[in-house]
Amino acid sequence: LDIAKGNLPVYPKDAKLVALTFDDGPASSTERLLDILRAKRAPATFFVLGSQAEKKPDILKRIADEGHAIGTHTYSHSKLTKMTPDEMAADIGKSCDIILNITGKLPTLLRPPGGHYDDNTLSYAKEQNMKLIMWSVDTRDWESKDPVKIMEQAFQEGQYGMHDGAIVLMHDIHATTVD
Repeated sequence: LDIAKGNLPVYPKDAKLVALTFDDGPASSTERLLDILRAKRAPATFFVLGSQAEKKPDILKRIADEGHAIGTHTYSHSKLTKMTPDEMAADIGKSCDIILNITGKLPTLLRPPGGHYDDNTLSYAKEQNMKLIMWSVDTRDWESKDPVKIMEQAFQEGQYGMHDGAIVLMHDIHATTVD
């Protein structure tokens, strides 16, 4: 299986699937995560910060080369609802330009920092042919930074725990998340 060449696994019709997503990188811990994802043959989606991509272009290139999806999480991780439409467009645009220059592909996915968006964000995304991607399972890994608590949070009972079709929010900037 070579995810980078578009050879994705074929799952049975009744397979239960989740989407693994990682925000705020790329970071030093992203490389270990990529090793694990490769060994497990698991594709993921990385919502990268443009400011981090500038610092770690080789890691971003590896994410792309290994076939993972890449979206923008803005350049500065600022709250989009506190920005003017022009400031928001400049921040997201700067991030997209950096990602394009490193990977050769313009991102089509946007995850607003903190999940905060408004009509201006939706209009901008539509104009840029981008899709806003939120999450259904928040591991709160940024809060506990404890692998056991991260797993407990992800697999809690009820609507906020792991389920078929879940989009799982994690952060590749935390070594404890990779653990």
